[in-house]
Amino acid sequence: MHQFKNIFLGLEEIKYPCVATAQRCMRAGGKHNDLNVVGKTTIHHTFFEMLGNFSFGAYSKVEAIQLAWELLTGKKWFNLPKEKLLVTVYYKDITSYDIWINKTNINPKHIMFIKDKKDKPYHSDNFWTMGDYGPCGPCSEIFYCFGKIHTINNTFLQHQCIEIWNLVFMQFNLEADEKTPFYGESGGQAGDSGILKSSNGVFNVIDTKKNGNVFVHIGKMMHGQLNIGDTVTALINQEKRLFTTLNHSAIHLLNSALRHILGITVVQRGSLVKENYLSLDFTYHDKINIKKIHIIEDMVNMQIRNNLKISVNHMSFNDALKIGAIALFEKNYHKEVRVVKIGNFSTELCGGTHVQRTGEIGCFIIISEKKIAAGIHRIKAVTGKYAINFFQNNFDLLNSIQHLMQSNISNVFEKITQMKNNLESQRKKIFELNNIKVKNLTLAIFKNIKIIKNTQIIIDHIQESLDKNMLRLVLNKLKEKLKNSIIILAHSNKNQVNIVVSVTKKVSKHIQANDIIVYFKTFHTIKGGGNAYFSEASGTVKPTDLQSMFEAIFVVLSKKL
Repeated sequence: MHQFKNIFLGLEEIKYPCVATAQRCMRAGGKHNDLNVVGKTTIHHTFFEMLGNFSFGAYSKVEAIQLAWELLTGKKWFNLPKEKLLVTVYYKDITSYDIWINKTNINPKHIMFIKDKKDKPYHSDNFWTMGDYGPCGPCSEIFYCFGKIHTINNTFLQHQCIEIWNLVFMQFNLEADEKTPFYGESGGQAGDSGILKSSNGVFNVIDTKKNGNVFVHIGKMMHGQLNIGDTVTALINQEKRLFTTLNHSAIHLLNSALRHILGITVVQRGSLVKENYLSLDFTYHDKINIKKIHIIEDMVNMQIRNNLKISVNHMSFNDALKIGAIALFEKNYHKEVRVVKIGNFSTELCGGTHVQRTGEIGCFIIISEKKIAAGIHRIKAVTGKYAINFFQNNFDLLNSIQHLMQSNISNVFEKITQMKNNLESQRKKIFELNNIKVKNLTLAIFKNIKIIKNTQIIIDHIQESLDKNMLRLVLNKLKEKLKNSIIILAHSNKNQVNIVVSVTKKVSKHIQANDIIVYFKTFHTIKGGGNAYFSEASGTVKPTDLQSMFEAIFVVLSKKL
């Protein structure tokens, strides 16, 4: 599409609103040097012909998807079986997903979302770009699958399918700006939001991403427009930045406290710093009990109360290591690095935003700790006003429980424990009573056996009160006693009936459990199903009609056996 680049950028006049192309291609350079993988895969060629269709304002994303689907599956056109086709969609492009679901007859299970590649926003197989800058946008790829479609994943796409169409929606243009005050998401810290304002319009920045040295401002125009060369005023959401900054400084304190309490073998494996919480993933090959959690929490709060000064210095990577700075060794650092030092308590390499003194953080509360993988733990915490909110919400909850239990804070736990023990005792009694009930029902029903050609038949309408689980339990108890049998049990509550059916393996050669449910469906509107040996159904049937149904079913069984 290189020949249409200026049209997409608005630099060239549109001569034809719709264009179809057939062009011979040999990719030997540029964005994709496919010559490097020729011979290594089954889909890369030295020379090939590419077909394309382009719309310059003539038809929308809806029509683009519909046209592609019609050409591939329409009886007048390629007539490919739709059950052989899979579609991939960029995970943030919900509009395209909705179009595929609502405007075509594709099986929704044949649609797969494709995410960004690790740590690279908008670097995805389903986000198309011409290069580092220029026209770009999400795309939907259509694949033809050679085998049966079972579990859909990347491995299946690579080995069982071939891409036959790529629908590219060039909605964006990636540009490199001058300097920006917006912090781009990196180092675990969430990107800034805010407003870009010019004399021509206002752009609401929802998020900011960092792609190499390029900062991408993501959002939407509130009104007007932004043009190339416009001078804009950048207004950051100061409250979001402040609370994110508090959490970033707090996560440094947490990381250092973990190494003090749990040992220097603790290594950070990931982090997330948002305005309303922080989380830290780290290695530790033992359990962390609540006592240790409190000790870690207390140590962080002590450093906050000490109001330690936070300093930022730039130095060589080697010099940083010499002064004991903690670095993520799986990350590639430049020769010069940024070192964040918190008193004598913490020294780390970091590019994020920080407070000037730890006292600004206010307080620090760990709200959860869990193991997320073998030897990997995650601690989630809150600071500042979010810590106060956490305290207040939990105190309100405790207060409500206290009033509900008619107790006070000192004995509310004892009251709840007592109630729990009482409930467990009641459940045990109910369980024992239900077992007696099931046993008595089984013995009573067992007396009503009829035999047709060595097959034991039980058809019974249980009048006593019981639930679905008990109905199944009675069925299973009867089945244990009968080797060649058909058991049909029904229980009704007013006009609502539940039916369970069991057919033993040998008898299933003549009639199956799901066949019996089908016969029931011919009498009344009931829903259900199952397999050859067990089926169940439910619906609205009058008790008087149920007896007629049983008599008719018995006649059917007599003929089948």
